[in-house]
Amino acid sequence: VLPQAFRSVIPPVGSTLIALAKNSAIAGAFSVTELLGTYKTLNELGYSIIWSFVWIAVGYLIITLTISAVFNVMEKRWGVAR
Repeated sequence: VLPQAFRSVIPPVGSTLIALAKNSAIAGAFSVTELLGTYKTLNELGYSIIWSFVWIAVGYLIITLTISAVFNVMEKRWGVAR
């Protein structure tokens, strides 16, 4: 039963992890340092606002694309044919 369940939950778990990465700004409300907190620190140190946002966007893209690629490989290997 477990292998069948594992195969069925790969896509939803991947979507949830990607949403979690994208919604990490919510963690800032609880004083958890995340990418926008890093932006504030860089801004206070005098770095360019535009480049700070560019690097934060690149960071989010890297995180999201990595999670997506890992789950695409997992789904192709173990996913349920639909």
